[in-house]
Amino acid sequence: MKFIFKYAKNFKWKIVYGLTVKVLATFVELLLPVILTYVLESVIKTENVYEIVFWGVGMIVCSFLAWILNVVANRPAAKVSTLVSEQMRADL
Repeated sequence: MKFIFKYAKNFKWKIVYGLTVKVLATFVELLLPVILTYVLESVIKTENVYEIVFWGVGMIVCSFLAWILNVVANRPAAKVSTLVSEQMRADL
């Protein structure tokens, strides 16, 4: 592992950026069951269709945002892994 970390430390900020975006995407994904629970326990009882639709659209937005954030986080991860493996191959 020390061998790999020696090469990965050159890309420390790209790794930090990717991990930060991935954690943010995870929090957005975790909002989905929270919203669903709120709708099932509180909003359904009021029988307010507009509020149910509002929270449903909010869940769709959260899903889309999580998807975008995961794609954004995976791109630097793929780039860093490619560059690290290229540098290791060049040194071997």
